[in-house]
Amino acid sequence: MRDLHTHLNGSIPLDFVLTNWEHRLNVREQNALRQHSALCHKSLAEFISIWPILRSLVRSEQDLRLIVKAAIESMVGTGITHVELRSTVVGYAAALGVSQIDSIHLVGEIIRSEGAMQGIKSGLILSFDRGLASSGIIHKVAPSLGDLYRNRSIIGIDITGDEEISEHESICMATKEAKRCAIPITFHAGETGKVENIYRAVEHHGAQRIGHATAIWNDRKIVDVLARNGVCVEVCITSNVVTGILSRPEEYPLNSLIAGGVPFVICSDNPALLETSLEKERDIVAKHWGQCFVESSDQASIGHSFL
Repeated sequence: MRDLHTHLNGSIPLDFVLTNWEHRLNVREQNALRQHSALCHKSLAEFISIWPILRSLVRSEQDLRLIVKAAIESMVGTGITHVELRSTVVGYAAALGVSQIDSIHLVGEIIRSEGAMQGIKSGLILSFDRGLASSGIIHKVAPSLGDLYRNRSIIGIDITGDEEISEHESICMATKEAKRCAIPITFHAGETGKVENIYRAVEHHGAQRIGHATAIWNDRKIVDVLARNGVCVEVCITSNVVTGILSRPEEYPLNSLIAGGVPFVICSDNPALLETSLEKERDIVAKHWGQCFVESSDQASIGHSFL
């Protein structure tokens, strides 16, 4: 099985975090991690509220190796053979005392090597957060994307974060450079209701995959656009239910994708935080739509993988 949409921070078991780093966390942070449950969130923003805590864990290369190892080890024995781990790598450079580019090289190398040791082919999709686009980070990194890709430090790029934020020009800079260097592109788009973001991701930025895309409910034209461009949708059903985007799994517009000839892949998104796994996500799809949909996902995951 291949998981093409999995966040590094969201794959670290929280009990592992508390066991190894509780002494670094204040009482509020400890309580936030202990009380975090996949069943109690009202919005996407609330669900990812512990992200800053998880990002602060890395203060050394050893810390980085520990979290990557924990994330990949959690997948061992689940049937996963390939995983594409996403990370913004935000804050790692300062914590490690290296440049932004060197921190990306390091994260990519650790993910590849740890995956190899665990028997899971792994790679880093470098995420650019819309909320950090104005900070100058993308301007620093974008010119080096070609080298990062050629050196296998990254296998693609991802645009993530709040879809309500006006698109910063640095996002265009990153996707333009990615297209120039033939680097695969995926977008978190249409997750929280704005179908316009899916159109722009595909038609302007050249995205080959779209994460979530729940906004296709009532727009037949976007289904045609996805099909015509061969764009694959990364389906993360438990994630969409937990964050309040869907009330129940069967609301996901999977039938629209199938009817429109749009390839899709079943993904886990943030398995540790969502208390799910790729196997569970596949079971959800089999239960509500049928095993043939799982088989369709398996086929698409081969042809649309960035690895």
